[in-house]
Amino acid sequence: VDAVPRSVSHLVWGDGELPMDAYLQYMDDQGYSGLLTVEMNPGRYGKDPTKFLKDSVERLSKALC
Repeated sequence: VDAVPRSVSHLVWGDGELPMDAYLQYMDDQGYSGLLTVEMNPGRYGKDPTKFLKDSVERLSKALC
């Protein structure tokens, strides 16, 4: 999950300020080849969870290419 430190957490990939691409690079550097998950914040994205999931998967897929 992405976040705005000390403010908002459980955001869609790219909606926050965390260095998500750097995290992926670190996992790759360590040889991680397992699964990744998407976590949903029902308060922010609960009204349209399908859109949230689609956006998350699309952004994560682009980052992994």
